[in-house]
Amino acid sequence: MITKEVIRAIKHNIDGRSAEQLIQSIAPEDEVEMIHKFYYPYYCFKANCDIPTLRGRRKIATQCLVDGRNGLGATSDSFIENFEEVEIDSVIKACSDQGKLKQSAFRYLTHSLGRRFKALTNFNVAIISQRLVYKLFWGIRFGNQFVIIDSMTGLIHPLEADFSDMKQMKKTT
Repeated sequence: MITKEVIRAIKHNIDGRSAEQLIQSIAPEDEVEMIHKFYYPYYCFKANCDIPTLRGRRKIATQCLVDGRNGLGATSDSFIENFEEVEIDSVIKACSDQGKLKQSAFRYLTHSLGRRFKALTNFNVAIISQRLVYKLFWGIRFGNQFVIIDSMTGLIHPLEADFSDMKQMKKTT
């Protein structure tokens, strides 16, 4: 039975031990327990854009991530990718339709460019490629709280739901 697969993953900055230490520094009186390590799907869209300026049009290349589960634009920050061999049970499967993903990427890129260049104009955005990438998150319980920690940024996202029944997530202890 195959238990591992190779995925394209966003390089992480926070390992499991660092995630636990981060929570321990916030809540030193609580017992910290690593519950889940999981890889969340995103689609990375690369695009070429024409931007109107006072000196004519400027061409730039950019990219954005679109959430692979709900199809919402997530970020246009740059990142480094690598291939990782991971447990199949730790990978959350993508399940969004391709038309919605592309439309969301187009909308997100147009909005992001408008903010970045402080312009209220139409940008010519041509999406040239897309690929599936995964981002590592750590699920940690402390006291009566459950949080996930973004392994790239270290941001903590508190959750109110109980994820013990999700088959895609694997207990790491």
